[in-house]
Amino acid sequence: ELLSTQGKNPVANWRLSGASHIKKVFDKDVKSYVYTLEGGSHTRMQIPKDDKEPLFLVQPFVVFQLFVPQGAAFSVELTISDAKSNKRRLLLSSALSSRGHTANPLHARISLNALRRNTWVNLCLDVESLVAD
Repeated sequence: ELLSTQGKNPVANWRLSGASHIKKVFDKDVKSYVYTLEGGSHTRMQIPKDDKEPLFLVQPFVVFQLFVPQGAAFSVELTISDAKSNKRRLLLSSALSSRGHTANPLHARISLNALRRNTWVNLCLDVESLVAD
């Protein structure tokens, strides 16, 4: 698990930008604590804290459990290194137009306009496919 609400300080390894807009709250629908990020594009959670440090994930998939309110912008940015240490940046964002897809071997911008709103969803990324040659 990359992020959990359990434990003494579950975000100890995360860099929080706009920390006053990041709150741990109880959600009745999922019957658990969740993190809410409000306050606009400057509110971010980043792991690892240091941009230069690798995370060393080996799982083939990364799943984000999300609840994005209607009208709210949402984005996820991943920097992935393949076996040859080539870095690839992937930006998924609801702020991009549905025609705004751009890609080259090291960078991709993908629209999340189809993301369902006002309901919990699982955003599943096949990391192995993203870094495959």
